[in-house]
Amino acid sequence: MNLTMRILLTSAVVFPAASTAQTLQAPNLHPQGYTFTYGVSNQQPEGWDWTNAFSIQDVVLEFLPADSTAYADGFSNADYAQVSNIQGPQYAYYSFDEDGMGFWGGVDPSGIQVVYPEEIVALPFPFTEGDVHQDSLSFVFEAGGDQVHRDIHLTSVAAEWGALLLPGELAFNDVMRVETEQLIYDSTATVEAGLLLVTTAFWAQDMPLPVAQSYTYSEVAGGDTSVVFVGSEFLLETTMSLDTAPMAKRMRAFPNPANDRVQMEGEPGQAWEVRNASGRVVAQGQFNGVVQGLDVSRWEAGMYFANSGNQTLRLVVLH
Repeated sequence: MNLTMRILLTSAVVFPAASTAQTLQAPNLHPQGYTFTYGVSNQQPEGWDWTNAFSIQDVVLEFLPADSTAYADGFSNADYAQVSNIQGPQYAYYSFDEDGMGFWGGVDPSGIQVVYPEEIVALPFPFTEGDVHQDSLSFVFEAGGDQVHRDIHLTSVAAEWGALLLPGELAFNDVMRVETEQLIYDSTATVEAGLLLVTTAFWAQDMPLPVAQSYTYSEVAGGDTSVVFVGSEFLLETTMSLDTAPMAKRMRAFPNPANDRVQMEGEPGQAWEVRNASGRVVAQGQFNGVVQGLDVSRWEAGMYFANSGNQTLRLVVLH
């Protein structure tokens, strides 16, 4: 049976209390992931009442099992991936266990992969009001032919426990407000750049991402800090699959992004098709147990969507 649980804009929803008052525990996440719709604003609401917050852009994020994504092989330590397409496909990879939520790096819209050699613990478990969490990591990776030395320093404070009110009569009881400062400093032989990210995030039990957060991005250079932009985002809707049937073989496509050819594989016997951003079918067929090769050399550069059964995969073609 394939059911869908939706939190709609017009619904008045109050979530049950967390298992231990004023403490975030390790979440119980659905194994097939979630789809979130967030409202994004250039304003920063304050306090616990966000009912007057307005969205200048609605953004859909997928929070999927890491092994269902195009870059799974590079992030073997991750359990889930956050996938978005704000300025091109972006991936962020996370692991979850009883000790915390770990961040393992990601892939930017240009296809550059940054794989962390160790996790940065983004959120520890349990995390109780008044706790202070710190973590840091230093490593080297390659980007655009340069060796980049990255230093990360993160400090989070479990600041307050309360009830959060969001637009559309959406409400969350027993939410942890977490104040975080994260300094990311990159250096190469010729370039040095620092980014300071300050966030106020509201975390609800058993949600893999904050239900709302405000953020300030600042550039750090030569001892000076200058604000680049500020904003906020807040949950509008979430959907999770409750399908208890055995999962089909995950559809994969590689390389992705691609220039000339794409290799696809999926559940044998399952039909597939690829549509462009306008919805026109550009290729179709059926998986037969071997890797399906596609010549994309004459396709227009851009975003495509491969569908098979109830699975959808983004394909990016570059020339």
